[in-house]
Amino acid sequence: FEEQTTSAMTMKMGGAEMATESTMTQTIHYDVAAHESGSEVKLAVDAVKMSTLMNGQEMMAFDSANGGGGGPAAAMLKPLLEAKATMVYDEKGKMLKIEGFDGLEGMGQLGIGKEEMEQMARQTALLIPGKEVEVGDSWDVSTELPLGQLSKTPATMDLTVTFKGMEEK
Repeated sequence: FEEQTTSAMTMKMGGAEMATESTMTQTIHYDVAAHESGSEVKLAVDAVKMSTLMNGQEMMAFDSANGGGGGPAAAMLKPLLEAKATMVYDEKGKMLKIEGFDGLEGMGQLGIGKEEMEQMARQTALLIPGKEVEVGDSWDVSTELPLGQLSKTPATMDLTVTFKGMEEK
C-alpha cells in the first residue's frame, strides 16, 4: 500500500509571501491472516520519503531508500520505519483491537505519537468496504485524520478506493 500526501500553502513572513510545498510518501506493508474473530492484520512501514520546499528551495528532505540522511527530518521520520502494529477485525471490517506503535518518541516533534498512530490505523479500517468486492470495484470513503500538535482541526480526506487485486505471499 502506498500513500502519498501533498500539501501547499502560502503565508506572509516579514511582509513577503512564502510558498511552502510538502510531499510525503509512505509504503506500508500489511500481512493478513485468519483470526478467530475475523482477520488479523500486521502493519509495518517499509519506506518513507518526504520533501519540503519553501519558495522552491529544499528546506527539509528524507528518503529511507538512501538511509534517510541526518537532520531534523531523520530524527522525526526514522521512528516510522520501526513502527509496527497488529490489528484484529471482525468479518465486517470493524476494528476490534490494536496493539503496537511503541517507540515513536521522535515523531513527537511532528505532534504524532502512539495515540495519533493508533487513531490513523482506526481510520484506515474505514477503507475496508464491509462487503465482498471484485477486482476493479471502487468505493468512496470520507474520514478525518488527526494531526496531533500540528493542528487541533483534523484533516478531512475524501478518497476513492479501487481494489486492484490481492498478492499472496
